[in-house]
Amino acid sequence: MNITTNIRLIIVSSLIACTTLWATPGAARGQQIYETNNSGTVGEYNATTGATINSSLVSYNSLGAAGIAVSGGDLWVANYFANSVGEYNATTGATINASLVSLSTPFGVAVFGGNLWVTSNSGGTIGEYNATTGATINASLVSGLSGPQLITISGGNLFVANTNSGTIGEYNATTGATINASLVSGLSGPVGVVVSGGNVWETNAGTGTIGEYNATTGAAVNPSLVSGLSQAAGIAMYGGNLLSSTIRTAGLANTMPSPGRPLTPRWFRG
Repeated sequence: MNITTNIRLIIVSSLIACTTLWATPGAARGQQIYETNNSGTVGEYNATTGATINSSLVSYNSLGAAGIAVSGGDLWVANYFANSVGEYNATTGATINASLVSLSTPFGVAVFGGNLWVTSNSGGTIGEYNATTGATINASLVSGLSGPQLITISGGNLFVANTNSGTIGEYNATTGATINASLVSGLSGPVGVVVSGGNVWETNAGTGTIGEYNATTGAAVNPSLVSGLSQAAGIAMYGGNLLSSTIRTAGLANTMPSPGRPLTPRWFRG
């Protein structure tokens, strides 16, 4: 995939956001993008044009929104400082349960098959919960991580960006068993991770790059596939394109199937 920068640059000038960009499988509203803001809102935008649909679709009045996931018409938002994960209607923004899950410093969120996986940044864990009731399945499904941030699920496995250790780790999503705790290593402040078609892409806040690696072996495909970013943070894939944000943009979730502080989400088209 050939990546060129600035093919489409969407500027959301009012965002004061947390460090995350996220996409999960789902078909809630077609080609919509959702993003979390550190000011306490979730905004909705057209995935093709970037036009604002509702900049305050959800208002939860608390700082520290991080990861976001969308599935089956609902949104799940990790509220870092409130120590909770909230669930909201993706169409109306109505609150379903503002404290569906309670845990320390939730950051990354992934939803699949009725279950919810959440990283605890300070706790160094990935917990698994029922996505409807919030009931704990295993609060420490994976433990011993070093500053886990964003997370994705693919092929029954979890991939997590560990910022402090500079690694991407892979774990069994059912048992939590370690597949490779350092599938990719030597990274500079990895924050976002996405998997598609046998490859894994990750963002490096330290170097302002997006790297591409083999999702099975961790071998480098191109560690600087995209460069020149300003504190690259979240990442998602949509229609063969990479969507990335820098540290000021919030969590972003797109509703199309595919596996703190930027003002400019950037879309890279191959």
